[in-house]
Amino acid sequence: MAELEKLMGVSADDIEKIMGVEAGDIETIMGVEVPSGPAWQGARGILWGRAESGTVGDDTILYRTIGAASGNAADFGDMDAAGSTGASISSGTRGIHAGGRYEHSSGNWYGTDKIEYITIGSTGNGTDFGNLNESGYYGQGGATNGTLGTVVGGIWTPQNFIFSITIASAGDSTDVGNLTVARGDLAGISSATMSIHCGGNKWGFADEIDYTSWGSLGDASDFGDLTITGTRRTGGEDSSRGIVFGAYTNNTPNTTDNIDYFSTASTGSASDFGNTLSLAYHSSWGSNLGGTHGGGAMCNGVRMDVAGGATEGASGYAETAKIQYITIQTTGDATDYSDDIDDWGGDGASHSVSGCSGN
Repeated sequence: MAELEKLMGVSADDIEKIMGVEAGDIETIMGVEVPSGPAWQGARGILWGRAESGTVGDDTILYRTIGAASGNAADFGDMDAAGSTGASISSGTRGIHAGGRYEHSSGNWYGTDKIEYITIGSTGNGTDFGNLNESGYYGQGGATNGTLGTVVGGIWTPQNFIFSITIASAGDSTDVGNLTVARGDLAGISSATMSIHCGGNKWGFADEIDYTSWGSLGDASDFGDLTITGTRRTGGEDSSRGIVFGAYTNNTPNTTDNIDYFSTASTGSASDFGNTLSLAYHSSWGSNLGGTHGGGAMCNGVRMDVAGGATEGASGYAETAKIQYITIQTTGDATDYSDDIDDWGGDGASHSVSGCSGN
């Protein structure tokens, strides 16, 4: 896609609009090769579950075309097992949601061991896939190479699990190893060779990045460090770069606007990418604004859209309905879309959202 940008002098996101053709036809018309994104990504973004105003366990699944300049997220169907803060992964055609938390009739929060799936190119309700090896935890991270998926970590007390599934075959997960540091509310990053796990809550905020290789899934090894310690991270990627978006930290305000990036081709520490949106919900916050954490990431190999999340300042806390985006192979601050999430009802403001993509 970089070759096309040079030829046309515009960003990749505008090429389809300018030419009036589908992205898949550009290579034929221009005679320039258009590289495909990772096998586990596609043009349709999926958002699973959410928390709003202190509650958890919404069962609505939404979808949106990644990179679309307008258009809110639309209803896809309902989850088989309502939950938020779970792991979401994709094969490119099948979307998976695993774990998360739900609100019991007693008013208490519980972690679920449920795994469910959808066919991304259609709409409809989630279908039971199987169960994780452990229940009672939430805040898992997820990664995939398009064939296998990992569901890692968890919180209630910090957990070090690494579970694997074969995405095309329904069934229970398999315990394949342990993280280097037990933690939950971490970001999962996918690459063709590694399942990568970033930050989180270890009864203290984490900056660790660790990984396990798809060819020999087992105990994780050290990858590097993030630029800050934090939890409730959102992860995304293209074929060569991982993104860790937003965080909850010990700083004031607690929600940071940090975005990190690193190469997924080899191990190493992260670098600063830019900043999330800073969203003020209370005039008393003044200039001490929070960023966003806990949004759902949807990536198409070029752009990363992040929907929802929480934002905090010195005197307040609130969820957001904003959808913001970055172009993965650049650096810089996130940009605000003109449209917000609205199909969750109310104002759509949500956090603890999980996202994936496919066709």
